[in-house]
Parts: sequence; structure tokens; C-alpha cells
Amino acid sequence: MGYKVRIMQQEDALQMAEIAMDAFPTAQPPTNYQREFRNPLAHYIVVFDTAVGDDGPVQYMVGYGGFWLMAGEAHIVDIAVRQTYRRRGLGELLLVCLLDLAVALNSLKATLEVRASNAPAIALYEKYGFVLEGRRRRYYLDNNEDALIMTVPDICLDEYLRRLDELKTRHAARWGFKLYPLAR
Repeated sequence: MGYKVRIMQQEDALQMAEIAMDAFPTAQPPTNYQREFRNPLAHYIVVFDTAVGDDGPVQYMVGYGGFWLMAGEAHIVDIAVRQTYRRRGLGELLLVCLLDLAVALNSLKATLEVRASNAPAIALYEKYGFVLEGRRRRYYLDNNEDALIMTVPDICLDEYLRRLDELKTRHAARWGFKLYPLAR
């Protein structure tokens, strides 16, 4: 049946922690997603794989992403996909949905940190207009790797929104996704 994306619900916290351990096994201390659910600055989305089982549709969480909205800036804190679901366009789907949500919440810009060695993620972020803004030395605790700070300065401008719509259309066509507004 395909994938479904929606806003995080409180009962999603346990599966999100499981995905984080799968996606980032040694990177950072685990996030308390129950606490994040109650945090008014935090905005998370989840993606489910939906299949037809003997008793009807069955949903299995395969990824999530989130940002904190502060002072007009959507600071993306996580995009995580289960290892067995990678290379299916889901990380990009999550990024697109996070950017859409940030625009809907009147964010002026989006920013994130990414490992300096994560070339595929950097390329994806550049594709969506993120530019290098700085570096955090020895940011990651597991190996003291630097983080690159990347930002899209004007996500609310018509020019960027047209570019985002074009990229979303291409992504949906490539992976066969239907992009719907997020359900609250």
C-alpha cells in the first residue's frame, strides 16, 4: 500500500527511540522522545510502511525527523531511517516534509548539523538549498568528528518555494510517492 507520513503522536516515542538506536548506534545519548513530544519548540514527523496483512492494513514505523522552531528558525535535529529501509527515498521524503512543516509554521530559515564525512547527506541538503555556514569542531561524541552547519536562509521566499515544489514533484515521481499534507 505504501508509506504514510504524519505528525508524531505520543505513542510513537518508543519506536522513534528504537529507530534512533538503529540509525545512530554510537553517535549521541538517546533522545527522550516522550519529553520531545511535550516540548512546545519540538516538531516531529514519522513515516510508516503500510502493508496488507491477514487482518487488514498493518503499519510499521520506518523513520522520523524533527526540528525545534526558535526565533523563526527551524533547527533540524534528527532525520533517521531504519537501516533496512535506506536507499528508498525516505530520508529525502522526511526532509521535504520537515521543510513543508517549517514553512507552514512561518519559519524564516532552516538549519542543521551534519557529519563532515557524510557526503550523501551533504549532497541531499545542498540539493534542497542548504549552504555551508560553519563548522562545529569535534561535535560528535563517538569519534570527535566535526559537524558542518548548513542553512537555507530564506525558506519563505517565493523563489525557494517554487524550487521546493519542483524538487518534491521530481522526488515523488522517482519513488512513486504521493505527497499529501501532514495529518495532525
